Amino acid sequence: MKRIVASVGVLAALTAVSGCSEQIDVAAFCTSGGGMASAFSDVDPSDIGATGDALGTLATDLRSVEAPEEIAADVETVAGGFESASESFASLVDMDPADPDYVETALAASEGLQSDDFNAAAERIEDYTAENCS
Repeated sequence: MKRIVASVGVLAALTAVSGCSEQIDVAAFCTSGGGMASAFSDVDPSDIGATGDALGTLATDLRSVEAPEEIAADVETVAGGFESASESFASLVDMDPADPDYVETALAASEGLQSDDFNAAAERIEDYTAENCS
């Protein structure tokens, strides 16, 4: 669970900015992340349903931000990772933790958030915001 929460660190790059370069779309991207990094602040990590809901909200929020062309695919990759994890967590809500499939589903929930593609996309977003947002 800690790994999943840690993976939302990319969103801190979106919320820690106070302004961006002169391009309107970049400025909008830089200032639109308010609240995303705190999406888990009121979520009990042991509450599978709430964790799944928070991940789903993060995916929706990321997709609602018009990302600059340079990182648009990366934003979609990260949003897709959150969405996939959200769906996996949602399926866990109705499962018995003693069910052998429970562990497999739980592992699948975090797998996408730990993939090389997800991590590389998150890193490119962080690098972009560090370079273009201040």
